[in-house]
Amino acid sequence: MDNENLYKSLEKPTEDIYTALAQILDRKRNKGAKAHINRVKRDPSSPSHLEECRDTETVIRESPSKTIWKGILLKLLFFVCGALVATFIFLVLYCRICSGCPAGWVLFNSKCYFFSTDKMDWYLSDADCNSLGGHLVIIESYEEQQFLKNEITKRGHGKSYWIGLTDCQTEGRFFWVDGSPLDSHKSFWDTDNNGGIQPDNWKNNGLSPKGEDCVHLQILPYSSGWHDGFCERQEKRICEAATQTITLNM
Repeated sequence: MDNENLYKSLEKPTEDIYTALAQILDRKRNKGAKAHINRVKRDPSSPSHLEECRDTETVIRESPSKTIWKGILLKLLFFVCGALVATFIFLVLYCRICSGCPAGWVLFNSKCYFFSTDKMDWYLSDADCNSLGGHLVIIESYEEQQFLKNEITKRGHGKSYWIGLTDCQTEGRFFWVDGSPLDSHKSFWDTDNNGGIQPDNWKNNGLSPKGEDCVHLQILPYSSGWHDGFCERQEKRICEAATQTITLNM
């Protein structure tokens, strides 16, 4: 079409040929400019896309930071879980070893001790201790003997308590209530105020032919230790039981 216009222009002698050529060149320039504008609009590197590129860079830059925080949080979570597991294991082991005693009982060396306020004979005393989940006390060391003496002293002087020792089966052969024989190196017999040595198996001037077959721990202002006595005698008692194990319900 441009050539046709050119020919028409040449056919007119009054029209300047240079003017016609200039118009044709202007039209071509306008078409090129429009094409350049269209290409710029479609070019992803044009200014209209710069903001989107910045957003993408921001996301890329933020991703490592978020990853670091996630790692820290995961480590913290693992640490807390590990601490909880360790605490649970510690409580299970610790409570089994150092568990407590029932109300009214005294704890010593992982055993519980009950000091009664009422009195019974030796046989009923042991039966009562059994009903409480224990038995009359079995004294196995000097430390345990001293502990019992101190506890009795707290409750006042002139006190006497049955312990789990007897020679009712064979005179002079003492056994504990669990059937174990008395170790002579772990016996704590008292020396009475007359200079005599316990046990003396006193028979009350013949009124008690069987003699004294049951043992009680006696604390007096002038002496303390084990005494054999008549099993029918009414005395307080010391019960012994194992510590209670705390059961953790899961």
